Amino acid sequence: MAGLASYVLFVATQDDLICAQATDALTAGANNTYTPGSITFGGPLVRSTWALPSPYVSKIRIKAKRAVHMGVVGATVDHVNAPNQVVCPWLIDATNVFNPVGRILSVVGRPESSTPFLSVTITGYDHTTGTLTVSPQAVLSGHPELSIQAGDVVVIRNKADDINNSTPTQITDTVIRTSPAATPV
Repeated sequence: MAGLASYVLFVATQDDLICAQATDALTAGANNTYTPGSITFGGPLVRSTWALPSPYVSKIRIKAKRAVHMGVVGATVDHVNAPNQVVCPWLIDATNVFNPVGRILSVVGRPESSTPFLSVTITGYDHTTGTLTVSPQAVLSGHPELSIQAGDVVVIRNKADDINNSTPTQITDTVIRTSPAATPV
């Protein structure tokens, strides 16, 4: 086939996780041949990028909702200390009122480039420095596009952590204060 410019390699260990793992340019040769003639992929597998194109999809409808950050706390990443430590000065809390351990940290914005679909679990918190320890690693070696970076906007997500037997259509997050006199955490 003439006119090809690039390829995408889709790989997964499970059918429902098949997604793009590698992409590169093709160089046209004689008689509609291209190089590279073979692709070697050694991993590691990325869990979620973009899926295989489907021949059955003829149109797509996308919905979005504008929100400030849709979580308990929104903050900017100052720097990443280690592969599993993210520092957000906005999270410095002298009184240690809020403990985010066990919650999910999600990247919701990245200046000047695409925002990765990336969420990690908070496993530790140093309230004096605003350092979050996360799992899995926030930084993947060789994959900065799939890692948390300085300047990223992150959100500590809501967590349904209270019994709601009397109101099954509502959830409660004990960190969110409902008193009008309360100040945001």
